[in-house]
Amino acid sequence: MKKLFFISLLSSLLFSESIIIKTKHKIEPSGLTMFRNHLFVISDNGRLCDLSSRICKKFRKKYDFEGMTNNGENIYLGVEGKDDIYKLNDSMEIIEKIKIPRYYKGINILPKGGDGIEGLTFLYKKAGWNYFAITNQSDNEDQIDRSRIIILKEKEISGEVRIVKYKDFEITDLSGLFVYKKELYVISDDNNYLMKLDKDLNILKKWFLPGEDQEGLVITDKFIYIAQDSGNVLKIKRSEIMK
Repeated sequence: MKKLFFISLLSSLLFSESIIIKTKHKIEPSGLTMFRNHLFVISDNGRLCDLSSRICKKFRKKYDFEGMTNNGENIYLGVEGKDDIYKLNDSMEIIEKIKIPRYYKGINILPKGGDGIEGLTFLYKKAGWNYFAITNQSDNEDQIDRSRIIILKEKEISGEVRIVKYKDFEITDLSGLFVYKKELYVISDDNNYLMKLDKDLNILKKWFLPGEDQEGLVITDKFIYIAQDSGNVLKIKRSEIMK
């Protein structure tokens, strides 16, 4: 309790320009994406909200959504537990379920029953393949279920999915991912870090983040948006964090 109070107090002192974006319904935000100039948030209780128009959709089935992204044409959602990626149409209906392989070259990199997917971002499109990055969240107490980023690609026509590469991290509890100006950024929600990575997934730089339980991330030229699983979406001037 004292730790949370200290983090909250420190955040208010360091990030005086932060704004809390409230949703129409009470949700636990777990992912963010900027799609067609609208800010969308997904919750781990299955509710999808357009924060720009204040419209929300509740999925009939109970899904634990963790991570959200888009490729300019469709929104994609990460599903914890199942460790799948769901593709949506313009009506925000699920039109494809992308099954992520758990093994890569004989190594179990996405253990069933582990913490699983916590972040998802679209990287780029090349030769008919959509490339994505996902985070496997872990406290690193298990030697198999590690804190890692996995790069995968999905064939647009056939839906075939392949793991391209992965990297384990000593920093625990990786969550939200985002690509800004062709560079990959990732959050560690337990450590309150935003990290910039190079093409080999090495950490180039770290910044302290406000709040707690940061799970979703969108970066623009002016602002950084952070989805907090504790119930808020923060909007902060980018210059206040990435100094």
